[in-house]
Amino acid sequence: MSFVWTSIFFVLIAEVSILLFLLLPILPSRLKYSIVNFCTSLSIFSYASSIKTSFYIIGVCLFIESVREMKRHEHRTEGILELTHATMFHAQRNVYLSFFSLFHLFVIERVVSLIAAQVRSEKMLEVLKKQSEQNAKEYTRLSEEKEAINKDLKKG
Repeated sequence: MSFVWTSIFFVLIAEVSILLFLLLPILPSRLKYSIVNFCTSLSIFSYASSIKTSFYIIGVCLFIESVREMKRHEHRTEGILELTHATMFHAQRNVYLSFFSLFHLFVIERVVSLIAAQVRSEKMLEVLKKQSEQNAKEYTRLSEEKEAINKDLKKG
């Protein structure tokens, strides 16, 4: 396996590890959000959109190259049969590596955005709960005040 495909394999391992960590149900969403927020606040992530775009471009290029290589070996019948099968196996492996690496990039981006949306919704829910509690207190105060006024009107 060449250096490029070994690198893609390790990137895929890292992507799967990140995805599994983000999808663990035992971790609270606030902890996940704080970790994601900390990672995105690092100085390297100031170039996040260009880094993300370059990963996408590299992933698509490697996928296209691996499909081209697989198609090139698909119709070869001459030569040693085992060698042809071995090169076809390597080409197919490269297609799978590049595809799943590219796919996990999209999935991780979507999961991170969903975690951020979930935390924003939870914060909004807390604010709405506080507002409803304040409104309930205000309602009871006003209803008591109304009852007191009604008692004063009945007396007077």
